[in-house]
Amino acid sequence: MPIKDYSFAEIRKWVGGEHESKYLNLEEVEHVAHCLRLIVDWYFDRLPHYDLDPFILAVLRNDFSDACGQADNTNARVLPVYAKFLYNNLPLDYKTKAGKQFGRR
Repeated sequence: MPIKDYSFAEIRKWVGGEHESKYLNLEEVEHVAHCLRLIVDWYFDRLPHYDLDPFILAVLRNDFSDACGQADNTNARVLPVYAKFLYNNLPLDYKTKAGKQFGRR
């Protein structure tokens, strides 16, 4: 089964439908969708890992403590959205790819 390459519009719709997002305004939903789109772009090799921000790197390393510390106010409120997106929408080999590129702390 081919891996789905999600568009920004698909990601934005998905984020907006998540329970944790119900208290976000449109700008905040767009922000989270943008961050998730960066993860998708990284996964499909359209964005080098050194262009990812520290919060996204922490999420991809599965480093909860660092992700909490690096999260801005919006992302701190919706951390579970990132975990659900990775678990439900990316193949689990993203962990292997992340480990090879920037390891775990």
